[in-house]
Amino acid sequence: MIVPTAAGRVRPPSLLGVPCQGMVDLIPIPKEAQGEGVPGGSDPVGQQWIHDRGRTNLYNDSVDDLVRWMRKEKTHSIIVLLIKRYLAARGTQSMTQIWLSCGGRRDVNQTGFQLATAHDLLGWKNFVDGRIHKKFVEIQEEYIVSRPSNQQRSRKSSAKWASGLVDMIIRITHRQWLYRNEKLHYKQQFGAESPREYQQIMARITHLHNHTDPEDLLPADQCLLDTNLKRYRGQRRDARSGRWNLKLPWQHDDRVPSNGNDATIG
Repeated sequence: MIVPTAAGRVRPPSLLGVPCQGMVDLIPIPKEAQGEGVPGGSDPVGQQWIHDRGRTNLYNDSVDDLVRWMRKEKTHSIIVLLIKRYLAARGTQSMTQIWLSCGGRRDVNQTGFQLATAHDLLGWKNFVDGRIHKKFVEIQEEYIVSRPSNQQRSRKSSAKWASGLVDMIIRITHRQWLYRNEKLHYKQQFGAESPREYQQIMARITHLHNHTDPEDLLPADQCLLDTNLKRYRGQRRDARSGRWNLKLPWQHDDRVPSNGNDATIG
């Protein structure tokens, strides 16, 4: 359940099992904002990943997913516009600045200005940590009520919408967290490939397997080209060494390596 707090914040119903406090440091900050005092801009962990193109692409894809979700859930168009532009700025602009750049005015009667000023009381860090101002829920509820078919379930629908919005926002930082772990931790273990790296290795092996002339190999090695590599995709790694153990058909007991170890790839 979404619970408005005294400060006007809305707490998320679930954090998806991810420690979101401080997750703002995982959002890729634009290069021009580095060191300018924007949230996360002066953090060494945040700066370490500023120039990571893969991380930025993942962030942009996650924002696109959120925008698609908001449109699917029939979100108020002003909410969609402000959140989309705000996330695109990645903490370098306030939501009020976003509103004014879209042609809005500093008019307390305008829904966009009301939402932007309310949101800026909490700011970027609270937003990407999954805490939103109750003004988002109020505007969406009024929008639902304005549609006759939804008047009887407006409050329930707006609460469900807010819960979904918070989860989608947290999912952005969750994906950044997973990406960062993969980049940092898999690289630090000898012989431990990430799933993406394993697929790249197998693609390279398959390419060599399909384009190698048997005449280029020693007679004793030509049997390698008769192997069906599809049988060996997805083999499990040794739990201790992290290596991919592949027992190949030409490895008989009388061909065990002299050191007595099983043949491994990795």
